[in-house]
Amino acid sequence: MPAEARITKLWTQQKGIIPFLFLAYAAWFLWDGFIGYPRSNERWDAHEARKDKAGEWEKYCAERGWKTEPPHRRLESKDILGQFVVGGTTGAIGLFALIYWRRQRRTVVRSDEEGVTTPSGKRVPYTAITHVDKRRWKAKGLSTVRYTLNGENGQFTLDDAKHDPKALDIILGDIVSRGAAKVEE
Repeated sequence: MPAEARITKLWTQQKGIIPFLFLAYAAWFLWDGFIGYPRSNERWDAHEARKDKAGEWEKYCAERGWKTEPPHRRLESKDILGQFVVGGTTGAIGLFALIYWRRQRRTVVRSDEEGVTTPSGKRVPYTAITHVDKRRWKAKGLSTVRYTLNGENGQFTLDDAKHDPKALDIILGDIVSRGAAKVEE
């Protein structure tokens, strides 16, 4: 029976927040590296120049709208570099996660009378399917399908936390009844 399993709204929402969190952290660390830490050092230097002159520091702070409590220490170049390293790393992870999420949101698993279209978009006839591992299907909603197509071995995973579970039940039933040479349950 033909079926189509699209990405669930819950998966899209849950996994969609991850790249944005990484990108927000990247922005925070980069802001500190470019703006926050240099400003703190500016305040430190200004305090050091005026700390021995009575009332000078307070007056200087009032002119600039700063609080009068001086920074605890002068930040070194390695502190600033650390902000750039962490910001760049989390930014790169966030961009890769965003690309992955955007690509995965469009995946669909389909079955029809002749075969299955995998989440990656590859068309696999039922006759090419060699093995179905359903051991984790009932407990975790995961099933691995292996196939041999044009002399090359491949596999794909059916994940009911990612794609519509009702449609995946139908698709898995089609795969088992029409093509799999070996089924592990």
